[in-house]
Amino acid sequence: MKNRLQSYGLTIKEDSFTASTPKGKVAMQNLIGIHASPHNRILMLACHLETKLMPASMKFVGANDAAAACALVVELIPHLIGRGSQHTYWFVFFDGEEAFESWSATDGLYGSRHLAAELKQSGLHASVRAMVLLDMIGDKELDVARDSNSDPELIAAVTEIARRKGWSRHFFQYSVNILDDHIPFRRLHIPAIDLIDFRYGRPTPTGAGSFFHSSKDTIDKISPKSLQIVGEVTLELLKQLDQERMSQ
Repeated sequence: MKNRLQSYGLTIKEDSFTASTPKGKVAMQNLIGIHASPHNRILMLACHLETKLMPASMKFVGANDAAAACALVVELIPHLIGRGSQHTYWFVFFDGEEAFESWSATDGLYGSRHLAAELKQSGLHASVRAMVLLDMIGDKELDVARDSNSDPELIAAVTEIARRKGWSRHFFQYSVNILDDHIPFRRLHIPAIDLIDFRYGRPTPTGAGSFFHSSKDTIDKISPKSLQIVGEVTLELLKQLDQERMSQ
């Protein structure tokens, strides 16, 4: 992944840290590719790089959670950096999104919590215009959730983009409360949105879908069309956010 980011001419930041987990101290590393501009405002496009730690008896591939989102971020990079952007782009691949045992304030979101704390300490958080997070967006039956923890203005922008493109049926037809890598940035009052299809597979009592965190999360469940839809909406959203700078 580092080599791929460098092939686009990005500056690489290897954000290494040691996380305290229920399994003890674990070395982790966020990978960040930076495309600088003369302007000090930042647009962040992110996903999580690692897969869920599963029992040895389960063959867990993680094709949608989270390989699909990582692949899409990588494919969007040349479309974003080649058009004279008015923002500096950070392409962030978080480590440690998944909980080792069960979700809590201290188990999960290790990489995003670490990076948000670094931004807060340096004061750089004030320069982040927006953070767009992609997660589990390759499902053949694309059904992106309306996340109550995401920024309302960004949700409204995505809603309008999807409407114009004729893809409204794939976005925000149900509401959930998602704990994901955007949360530490929302706590810093950074506008952030999580584009996530939480109904991955058949519905379950928890609402997560039957393929979620299961051996069924394999590449045959992934749709190029779904990646195209989310990719085009994401590109349009980031383009709109970038152009705001030009009008100021």
